[in-house]
Amino acid sequence: MIKKITLITAWIFTVSIFNSSAQDVSVNVDMPATAAPESTFRVTLTVNKGEVSGFAKLEQLLPAGLDATAVDVANSTFTFKDRKAKFLWMSLPAETTFKVSYDVKVAAGTSGNQILEGTFAYILNNETQKYALPKSIINISAAEVANTEVKVNVVETPHNNPEAEKAKEEAAAKVAADAAEKAAYEAKSATEKAAADAAAAEKANKELAASIKKKQDEDKKAADALAKKQQQEAAPLEKKQQVKTEVAVAVKEGKPVDGLVFRAQVAAGKKKVAPSVFQGEYKITDEIFWEEHEGWNKYTVGNFNSYRAAKTFANEIRDNNGVTGSFVVAYNKGTRISVQEALNLSGGK
Repeated sequence: MIKKITLITAWIFTVSIFNSSAQDVSVNVDMPATAAPESTFRVTLTVNKGEVSGFAKLEQLLPAGLDATAVDVANSTFTFKDRKAKFLWMSLPAETTFKVSYDVKVAAGTSGNQILEGTFAYILNNETQKYALPKSIINISAAEVANTEVKVNVVETPHNNPEAEKAKEEAAAKVAADAAEKAAYEAKSATEKAAADAAAAEKANKELAASIKKKQDEDKKAADALAKKQQQEAAPLEKKQQVKTEVAVAVKEGKPVDGLVFRAQVAAGKKKVAPSVFQGEYKITDEIFWEEHEGWNKYTVGNFNSYRAAKTFANEIRDNNGVTGSFVVAYNKGTRISVQEALNLSGGK
């Protein structure tokens, strides 16, 4: 039977630590010590984030022959690309300690000790910090069935030897019992895996249905607001222009933000489309904001209080979500300004 082990190492940082919050960060890795080819095992990562919040990334590098599938992502965006199992948060969960997990499928022909290693990166004092995960080792080997050999001294006589016959029967019964136990264990593992897959699929379907319903409600509310405003066409031209501006604000996805913020722009076009189009195309789970600016319909994501954090996020969605044209934009009290103006206001942060 596969034994599970938990590997815990001291905290290792590759960037300078600015305050005691960084000392509270740690990640524990829980996975079995052994597995067989063509089997599946689970990796559970327990994150102790301390007082850290905001943007973060947790990733592990898997050797060839091991492929990852998400199980519990804790509101992150999960990808498996270039042998890296990656969890990405624009904003970390509120809990001080939380867990994420994924299943690993072992390919046929894989064998020997396989090493998993990775990092947990996050933003602290507007600087990127990194915590090195402990190296985890799993041995991949074919399951062995113990063969019991029973040697019996047979006395050559004209008559049957009852003790020798009994010993043979007991040996045969033990081999059969061992084989039955192995088959029962494999059947139980397959049943548990099927149940877990079914539960994960049901959870994903419920989340998708809830997301679609929420978007439909938001679109209807925006459409109703627009229709109501358009009924005021009898007002003077100045009043009409004011109403048009108010309608544009009413249908804007997201709320105006007071103060100085940075975002990542993901798309722009002459024709307005629903933000959900880009969520589906780029697999972005966070809210996408729409605005009309300089005759263009522009779409942005995120609310960061520093340029550096917004730039890190823009690079992540470019590399992992295929947003090739992503770049940083800035707003002051809900009004779009140049990034240079924003840097002047923020003192270059």
